[in-house]
Amino acid sequence: GEYEDEEEEDEEEPPLRYQRLGGDVASILERDVATCMVLHEKYLALGTHYGTVYQLDYYGNQTHCFSEHTDMVNELSIDASGEWLASCSADGTVVVQNLLTAEKHTASFNGNVTALAIDPQYAHRSSRQYCVGQKNGKVIMCSRGFMGRRKEQMLHQGEGAVSTLRWRGALIAWCTARTTQVYDTASWQRIGLIQHPDALPPPIMYRACLCWESDTSLIVAVGASIKIAHIKPRTLGDSSAPSASASGIILGSSSSTSTTSSEARVLCVEITHSLELEYNICGIAPFEERSLVVFAYPDLDANGRPQKPELRTVTRDGEELST
Repeated sequence: GEYEDEEEEDEEEPPLRYQRLGGDVASILERDVATCMVLHEKYLALGTHYGTVYQLDYYGNQTHCFSEHTDMVNELSIDASGEWLASCSADGTVVVQNLLTAEKHTASFNGNVTALAIDPQYAHRSSRQYCVGQKNGKVIMCSRGFMGRRKEQMLHQGEGAVSTLRWRGALIAWCTARTTQVYDTASWQRIGLIQHPDALPPPIMYRACLCWESDTSLIVAVGASIKIAHIKPRTLGDSSAPSASASGIILGSSSSTSTTSSEARVLCVEITHSLELEYNICGIAPFEERSLVVFAYPDLDANGRPQKPELRTVTRDGEELST
């Protein structure tokens, strides 16, 4: 009986199962290097060092291949319908292509485009909006203007390279080397600014991670730090100008048709969880109800050699559940 109890403990099912992608992935990576990847409920998309974008099924079989860029693909973004796939490259180009038809939109920017997020409702809106971040620090909203010409609106600039962009509902978040910022496209105002820790590894080694858990919850991972932010409405009487809270989070106003002139609706960003781990983070996502799954890079071993990356699950208080 004691032996059987020990055997049952040893056979406890792990929280995560995984397998390596097969199909065409092995042959793709024999001749190229993966630089970015994005997941949709219908398929995967993979960007490479030599500028190629592959559409794959969940088994790794190639269904489409696009060679629109002449340099490394930095970021991929898919709209909610899965019909439109956008890619940006170090060559300064952005390509938004329809996976069901031959329709394609290409734009060129002055300088390396390091981050990209397409409007989740791109397929259903005539504005055809997407947002790009550049190595020179610019964050630009692009949309369809008069006679189909591209219209650009500068959202931010002057704070270092933009490494990551994520769009959910009406909110866009982006990371620079120093801060994560949240922008409301409904009011065209910045509603939150989250300061990063002072001591961070080089961005080229460990890219900042953003993940919208829901329309009102944002997970930010930079270096070994994780912050979870909640976006909520807040009522401020007679105040429509942005203000700074004691925690360093910037509040911005967002107009609403249901408010009176003496009472404005204001969106604010509130940090609900903040934790420091013992390893640098290169990927993060919510897991089950109260946990996170983290793609971790442990510190160098005793001989100064890099260790293999690990997939870990942790609670929102930092307690490790599995590795």
